[in-house]
Amino acid sequence: MLRWWRRPSGPAKVGLFLAALAIAMSVMGLIREHNTSPMSWLLAILISGIGWGLVSWAIATAVIEVGEEGNGQEENSGRSEG
Repeated sequence: MLRWWRRPSGPAKVGLFLAALAIAMSVMGLIREHNTSPMSWLLAILISGIGWGLVSWAIATAVIEVGEEGNGQEENSGRSEG
């Protein structure tokens, strides 16, 4: 069913999900304000989607890298003591 969703990594999935959520919230805000300007729609979608997607992807990537480094340090510290 959603074969394409299995391909991206975890951080990419986080970025895509939050980008879609940000775009949806921007569109709801534009509809609520009765804004019909195509430029406003384009900018709202691009800025919110790219901004939230990129930032959330970067944070998720950093969390995974720090977790991997922490696991490596725990293993090394146990070996040096014994």
